[in-house]
Amino acid sequence: MPAELPHNTAQPDESVEFMTLHEPTPHEPESEQMSSIFSRIVNGELPGHVLWQDDFCYSILTLKPLREGHVLLIPRAEIDNWDEMPETVTAHLFITGQKISRILRSLFPCQKIGM
Repeated sequence: MPAELPHNTAQPDESVEFMTLHEPTPHEPESEQMSSIFSRIVNGELPGHVLWQDDFCYSILTLKPLREGHVLLIPRAEIDNWDEMPETVTAHLFITGQKISRILRSLFPCQKIGM
């Protein structure tokens, strides 16, 4: 029978506040939060090469590609966690990823395309 682990008797420090990245800090109104670097690229605020865009997603070249044709496919909605993405957006990303993959395979010789 495995040894029983001791109970954690430590109490959390009540003076520490935990915030997730998408919540405004006390000094930052919600409307002034910074958008993601990807949103700033597609909005033209930062330089980048947008390859595809529609109402739900966009695709850009990465700054440091692992291989020729290495692109990022990004949902337009600012989503922190993959499992929180609406199923319709997830399905659209996969369908769009297939379209982009077919184009990439016609342009670059490759053995495999992953997502």
